[in-house]
Amino acid sequence: MRRHRKDGRPVPHKLVLLLAVIDCFADGTFRDNRIYLDDRLEMSFRRHFERFGIEEHRARIVYPFFHLRSSPFWYHRIREGQEASYTASTTVVSKAAANRMIEYAYLSDYAYSVMTSVSKRERLRSWIEELLRDELGD
Repeated sequence: MRRHRKDGRPVPHKLVLLLAVIDCFADGTFRDNRIYLDDRLEMSFRRHFERFGIEEHRARIVYPFFHLRSSPFWYHRIREGQEASYTASTTVVSKAAANRMIEYAYLSDYAYSVMTSVSKRERLRSWIEELLRDELGD
């Protein structure tokens, strides 16, 4: 997974979003392989961002939700008629803009199997949290 860097340090947004996705699978918010850019996901994202975010970064969920598309495990279901806009977009600036183009995100079969396995999901959570703590110097 490629991560944006600021001042030589990787930014936490994509990993923080993955923690939020883990939360939503763990608490049953996501019952199938559809990850909606909604208030529940954003609330969890903001909570994790408070723990692992860097002060000079803003907790904008729309950026990692959109840019994870460059990862081999994250896909978007594009709304009908929005294919050209989506393909031409290099970024999105608001949840409303993202939701106009993207119906939901979904995971590769393997990533989905990780999210639906309690033990694998918790190992992934631990690994991400450890990586983020190391990056913060905690």
